[in-house]
Amino acid sequence: MISATSGEIESSQVDEFVGREYRGYGTGARYASSHGLLSDFVVLGEPTGLKIMIGHFGSFWVKLSLTGGTVIHTAWSRDVENKIEQLPKVIETLKKWRKEFEEKTNYKGYKGIVNVAAVKGGRPWKAARTPDSVSLYLDIRFPPNWTPLDVKEEVDQLVTKLNAEDPRLKLESTPYAINVPTEVSEDEYIVRSLVQSHKKVFGTEPELTYELWYSNAPNFNALGAKAVNYGPSGAKRLPSLGLSDKDREYISVSDLHNCTKVYVLTSLDILSKTREEVRRK
Repeated sequence: MISATSGEIESSQVDEFVGREYRGYGTGARYASSHGLLSDFVVLGEPTGLKIMIGHFGSFWVKLSLTGGTVIHTAWSRDVENKIEQLPKVIETLKKWRKEFEEKTNYKGYKGIVNVAAVKGGRPWKAARTPDSVSLYLDIRFPPNWTPLDVKEEVDQLVTKLNAEDPRLKLESTPYAINVPTEVSEDEYIVRSLVQSHKKVFGTEPELTYELWYSNAPNFNALGAKAVNYGPSGAKRLPSLGLSDKDREYISVSDLHNCTKVYVLTSLDILSKTREEVRRK
């Protein structure tokens, strides 16, 4: 099966951000594969730069909340503890923890990464009140030899450490979107077939890689299929464009054309053989 998704659906419901526009992360392929759309091999047309991505890291989205603050009018707020003003201590400790986490999660030369993705706290529409809480939202990328529970334990230890150092923080953690990592062996037939097809079209050996970004491969691999990512080009971005620009990613037409040839050759190769010939026991 050759799989592709039209549009970006990497979003998850959290707090007041609920509804159709916030659903999708880890949903589409998971539903499809568990409701009958299952094949022996899957090639996901992600923009891998014509490299064969045999594995990628998982994602663990977690909310860290500084709680227990006092809501009081500005007029009487002098010397009242402010939860937002406690953030620097948490962020500085988090930055040190992030470096340690990256080293711990080194896998085949690829390191995990932690993104402090968002901050939310206080009432901007009612600035005459002190904030009773403030939250940080993290995206933690972890390798195939880690489980989500391994990541949760690391986060829990961080929270315990911070609360022990300063009990006034009242720090809590709440995971809200978890997607597991995945990988297939480079000896799998789908990988070997893609390598040969790529060589026929481009005349060069393709690179086998892992990435930190996420794809639909885990949903198919969990059910016994062998799924890899292979697609034309990487996202060619103009430096002046941002997430708000609609047309911010481009690919070469020749890459698209040649990548299609690789898909066709790989499909012809696999479909001309029996399941026993291409599936490892």
